[in-house]
Amino acid sequence: MKIFYFFIDKSENTQGPVLLSYFQTHGIAPNTLVWYEGLPDWVKADTVPQLHPFLKESGVESMTKHHYASELGYKYEAPRCTPPACKDSHTAPSKADMPKTWLFESILVTLFCCLPLGIGGIIYASRVQALWSGMRYAEALDASNRAKQWTKWGLLLAVIAWLIYVLVALLVPAARDTVWFFNENI
Repeated sequence: MKIFYFFIDKSENTQGPVLLSYFQTHGIAPNTLVWYEGLPDWVKADTVPQLHPFLKESGVESMTKHHYASELGYKYEAPRCTPPACKDSHTAPSKADMPKTWLFESILVTLFCCLPLGIGGIIYASRVQALWSGMRYAEALDASNRAKQWTKWGLLLAVIAWLIYVLVALLVPAARDTVWFFNENI
């Protein structure tokens, strides 16, 4: 799946969509605001792990669809999404914008459902707030998504296990009664 990135250039204009390969060629300044589908809002480039190899002090210049297509040989493809409006490029997301930690749900899954998967959820859930407070927004969002994934897999596994238990509990006595009935009639 292609990830389309948008960024705010030095003139405060929204640029993109571009693929990761664009940053391989041109680099990106650590304080440049970027966005891609899945992020709640614009974040600084140095908080996006995928962009770390391409960080340079001199950021990317303005570009156009045609510039991008002609320089890198790509046919322009419109992304499935559009970036949010950039309100104030210097405003960091607030605590209210922090993604869900899934800590409470992970603890419940650990206690009542599936210990290994619940612990995985707790590990990622405990990272969300620390990453968000450290202004590593993309990593916090990723940790939240991973905590959600571990927690939901643990819950699903527990539901399947309980369904199997109930079926066995219902079918074994029924099978025993059927065998007894046939033994009496022979």
